[in-house]
Amino acid sequence: MTRIRWQSRKTFGILLGVLILYFTIRVRKYEHKTSVSLNVHPNEAWEFVADFSNMKYLNPTITDFVITEESGNYKHWKYTTEYVEKLSHWPYLPNYSTAHFEIKATTNMDKYFINSYHRTCMFNGLYCRSVEPPRTEGILRLYSMEYCPYAQRPRLVLKAKGIPFETVNINLTEKPEWYFKIHPEGKVPALLDNGKITIESLDISDYLDEKYPQNPLYSSDPKIKQHEKELIQKIAPVVSGFYSFLLNNQEHATEEQISELLAPLQPFEEELSKKGGKFFGGDKPNMVDYMFWPWAERSEATVRKSKGQNLLTDDKIPNLQKWKKAMKEDRAVSEIYHSPEEHWKVFEYRIYKTPLDYDTL
Repeated sequence: MTRIRWQSRKTFGILLGVLILYFTIRVRKYEHKTSVSLNVHPNEAWEFVADFSNMKYLNPTITDFVITEESGNYKHWKYTTEYVEKLSHWPYLPNYSTAHFEIKATTNMDKYFINSYHRTCMFNGLYCRSVEPPRTEGILRLYSMEYCPYAQRPRLVLKAKGIPFETVNINLTEKPEWYFKIHPEGKVPALLDNGKITIESLDISDYLDEKYPQNPLYSSDPKIKQHEKELIQKIAPVVSGFYSFLLNNQEHATEEQISELLAPLQPFEEELSKKGGKFFGGDKPNMVDYMFWPWAERSEATVRKSKGQNLLTDDKIPNLQKWKKAMKEDRAVSEIYHSPEEHWKVFEYRIYKTPLDYDTL
């Protein structure tokens, strides 16, 4: 009898140890983003979110949910949901999670996007298992991060070319273990296309433009295309000067920093002057426009960093300022645009380590 009890305890101890080891090794947090495009009024969009059957469409493991918070307006609504789900790997243990849903209109209010951010966690959020969200057969998957400028590049190209895709946003602070099998360094972006993985923002963008011929983003003229590629390479000094100013602890820019910001912009200012059109692509954006845009979108953060001092005024870069206004009206840009306030919060986190919840920006 004593021997049987000892064996039972030993077996139980082994099982418990294996379970603890499993969670210790495998448990990590991840963020999964699902987007649904709706050509409807935001009230109807809200009804879509509130309908439990549609919620199950976004996340089929959900068994129950409740809306706990809502904010915003007809152009941009946000909701927080607490829900219960049964996970495929632990079907008998209910999981309690929190998700954030966002309904956002395009600039001209003709389309609305429902974005959902959620995590697969156990024991009321104590553990979050590191598993990649299920893939959709035949659909490109972009591993991204909502506020990463490099990840924004291929998203713009995908939108501009009308290529169906799904997004998995990666938590770059707590990178999920499984993602290192996609990208050895855990960086974003990365593109998965039928088993083929492509990394680096420009390489992904070029790959998409070559594979999907609709709405080509490079010129068909080899010489012009080469010039466009050379212009894209000149974006790097712009980025360097931009971050040199934004990521330091000074409140006001020195003359040297202003020069570092403006000097790399001159080739682009002159290019627009030569083109005579609204964009680097002439009458419509091309690859140069989309590769350059992420830092133009974030440029207004310099005003907040310098306490209201505008370093990039119209008289210094008039063509680029006109270009920036035109780009905001572009469909691909407007669908994934974030405000200067949102971008500044991200920079504040990087500079001052201010607490930041990306889900609720």
